[in-house]
Amino acid sequence: MLSAFFPVRRPWSLACAVGTAALAYGGIGILLGALLRSELAGVFVVVMASMIDMGLHNPAASQLAGGPSLRLLPMHGPTQAALVSAFTTGFPASGLLAGLTWWAVATAAAFTVFHIRTRHGYVATPALRGGNPARAGRQSPHEEGAPLR
Repeated sequence: MLSAFFPVRRPWSLACAVGTAALAYGGIGILLGALLRSELAGVFVVVMASMIDMGLHNPAASQLAGGPSLRLLPMHGPTQAALVSAFTTGFPASGLLAGLTWWAVATAAAFTVFHIRTRHGYVATPALRGGNPARAGRQSPHEEGAPLR
């Protein structure tokens, strides 16, 4: 699609830059999935964060475009890699590594949050709680043969 508007110099590195951007926000999505309770809230946060992130990189919409503080945002590296791939013959290694770093850090944080939230999530059986060990593992009387409602 891009080649209809301008010649892409390095299409494979451009594809890697777009894939890296998807990985960066995929890692953020995994982190939000571990933090937020609602799917709707997660979708809203990801959409709004990506719109704000890309809006700050737009020189027509933001006075901060090109500033040093934007290097910390998730799409800075993949955007720079895509621009280098599309308009030059250079290889955008630093931009690709920045996107992969965002993915790795966000995914590691998501796994840490998930582990913290679920490490004490087991259900003790009556035998472990000091109850009647003969009934451990059996269904309760209202579950045995009673029709489901």
